[in-house]
Amino acid sequence: MLYAVIGTFLGALAMVCLYCSWRGASKAWLTAAGWLLTLLSLWSWILASGAEFGVTLTLLVVPLIAWLIILFNADVRQQRPQNQNQGALVAPRMQTLLYHCWLFVLAVPLAGAAAVFTTTAFTLALPVAKVNAVITAVILIPIVWGLASYWVCAARKPHHPAIWLLALTGGCAGLIYL
Repeated sequence: MLYAVIGTFLGALAMVCLYCSWRGASKAWLTAAGWLLTLLSLWSWILASGAEFGVTLTLLVVPLIAWLIILFNADVRQQRPQNQNQGALVAPRMQTLLYHCWLFVLAVPLAGAAAVFTTTAFTLALPVAKVNAVITAVILIPIVWGLASYWVCAARKPHHPAIWLLALTGGCAGLIYL
C-alpha cells in the first residue's frame, strides 16, 4: 500500500513538473525531472502490484492526475453573447459527397479487410503456437487498420493505396485459405 501512495505522489509531482515546463517555465531540467519522476512512479506501482497491474495503474493514475491539474488550472470566463449571422445552410456539391463516400469505403472496410488478412497471414507464419498467433493478430489488427486508413486518407490520389490494399487483401486471403 505504501508503494501505491508513493507512486501516486511521484506521479503527481511528475505532472506538476511537466505542467510547469509546458506553461512556460522553459527549464529543461523540469521536463527531464517530470519524465524521470514518471518512471519512478511506474517503478513504485510495479513494486506495489506487480508488473502487469503496475504498468496499467501508472497509465491510469498519472493521466488522471494530469487531468485534475488541468481542471483546477482551467481559465473559466463568462462568455459574452455574440451575434452570429444566421446564414443559409450550404450543401456540399455532389462530387464532394461522392468523393468522401468513396474515401470512407477505402479507409474503413477495405483498410479493415486488408489489416485483418495481412495481420492474420503474418501471425500464422510466425513460429509460435496458434493461440499466441491469434493473440498477436488481435493486438496488431487495430494498429495496422489505423495505419492503412491513415495512408488512404493522406494520399493525394487514394486509388494508389486502394490498389495496394486490394492486392494485399487478395494475396493474404489466398495464403490463408489455400
